[in-house]
Amino acid sequence: MMTTYTTPTFYVLNASAFNGRRPIMASVSLGSSAHDKADIVERAVRRISRQENLILDTKQADNATALLIYLVESGVQDEDELVEFASLAKGKRYDPADGSFT
Repeated sequence: MMTTYTTPTFYVLNASAFNGRRPIMASVSLGSSAHDKADIVERAVRRISRQENLILDTKQADNATALLIYLVESGVQDEDELVEFASLAKGKRYDPADGSFT
């Protein structure tokens, strides 16, 4: 008999939810320690949204959230590094296929 496992999906509020805009949810499927990873992403998004020098519109906030999810899924677990990486991207979309930001 074969056992089938499903990967839990968590929803993380992106930065726009904390800047007076309508909340947007990003679906995150992260695997075995999904709850811990989703918590890291959510904390990083909250910290980015509090940065006075970084105001993101909805699209940029979605891009930042997607980058954070990608980084966590790639193994980055340090919240300070996540915040720094996403802040440096300034809301640009990351393309993992070629490593570019647009």
